[in-house]
Amino acid sequence: MEPESELLKYIVKDIVFSDYKLNILALINSPKINWLRLKYLLTYHELAAFLYIIIKKSANIPQEFSLFLKNIYFQQLNSYLRLHDELMLVLKDSRNKNLTMIPLKGFSYSEQYYKRFGFRPLVDIDLLIKKDDFEKGLRLLEDLGYKKLLLGATEDYWRKKQYHMEFMKVQEEYKIILELHWALDYERNKKEPLATLWSSLHKIRLENDEFYVMSPEDTF
Repeated sequence: MEPESELLKYIVKDIVFSDYKLNILALINSPKINWLRLKYLLTYHELAAFLYIIIKKSANIPQEFSLFLKNIYFQQLNSYLRLHDELMLVLKDSRNKNLTMIPLKGFSYSEQYYKRFGFRPLVDIDLLIKKDDFEKGLRLLEDLGYKKLLLGATEDYWRKKQYHMEFMKVQEEYKIILELHWALDYERNKKEPLATLWSSLHKIRLENDEFYVMSPEDTF
């Protein structure tokens, strides 16, 4: 295995098991590293921010590569914080309206599995709502400044052929994308995947407040 690919393997192992820093340092200090290829792989697999946190100032790497890691880390951190603030706004407003929305994927993973790193790279917000509550969720988002993002299709197509709808909110020069899901997958044989999901939710704490996410079993 080429050293750049092997390095990515150990970064992923360290994210999961927290015990591979020495392997990472040994590889990244190797004269065999192709820095251009490594930058490409880290960018493609969104692992640059994790490597920045793992090695910090422990490795003897080229200054240009060090700056690359630092810039990616702070760009992704800034994006995460902006999306996190928006997530909290939506979740608190939904709770005030007695409407249950739960974060999917990115944010729920961050709270349960990425705490050592502080955040997970994200590009949007994914929320799940009960199908019967979708209209209420739609109105809530529109009241918060979101607009439907139909991407050239009709609203009828999204409602009948998909299991989520996209929304966009322009905030200063940033565009926040939010996907509101009423299911986790396409309807198959009239059966909803994970039909017991809503009865097995787990509480998590976000900013000293309690919200719900899917159970680890359903997440898996």
